[in-house]
Amino acid sequence: MKGKFWRVVVGLGMLFGASVRADEGFERALVDYHSGRFEEAAEGFEKVLERDGPRVSVLQNLGSAYHQLGQEGRAILALERALLLAPRDPDLQANLKRIRDEAAVFTVEKSDRWSSWRSRLSWRKWSQLAVLGAVMMPMGVLLGWAWSRKPGRWIALPVGVLGGLVAVGSSWMLRGWDEVTTRAVVIGGPATMRISPFETAQEKGSLPAGREVRLGEQKGDWFWVTVDGTASQGWLAKDSIEPVVPRRE
Repeated sequence: MKGKFWRVVVGLGMLFGASVRADEGFERALVDYHSGRFEEAAEGFEKVLERDGPRVSVLQNLGSAYHQLGQEGRAILALERALLLAPRDPDLQANLKRIRDEAAVFTVEKSDRWSSWRSRLSWRKWSQLAVLGAVMMPMGVLLGWAWSRKPGRWIALPVGVLGGLVAVGSSWMLRGWDEVTTRAVVIGGPATMRISPFETAQEKGSLPAGREVRLGEQKGDWFWVTVDGTASQGWLAKDSIEPVVPRRE
């Protein structure tokens, strides 16, 4: 019993220590930022993300640090990733628009009804709703069957129906998030598009840092990309772009 108790204590201590170290790393990066050491700040924020995963506050500050360094592509990428976690945050939206305007890059915004509704919640929250609905539906049906001769069935059955509607609706909204996985941002501009995936291939044009593209086929160190709102398409070197949703190698 004592051994189990101390294992729990040690485990909680390790979790607390990791949290403190993460906060210390974030605070240290903030100090660097406010002291004008933007390169050190960006490096610190990147380390916090690598260790603890994506957080809105860290990504937002990382974007600001890269903006101060004149790396507009990486700044826009960080803010785009933050918006995936907080899609209706007005400060994030305003900062992203300001940096895009300064970098003279544009993006094609979808204005259909479903996109508007989808942007009200993050991917994580839509997923949680889908799971909740999937749990509510069979529970409501089973309880309605079990309480077939009790007044409670008039509550259980509507709960099951509501759960089904929530599950279907949330799953439908999640379908649109598949597009997010094909989005990427030019981080090292101007990036040269070519007619084939070779360094010596003929050029088709160039894209500025911060420009958003859609990823297609990959061949070696090259991606076939299309630019929303234009007829531009071609091959871009892999190291000149970064997916908005990081990909596992």
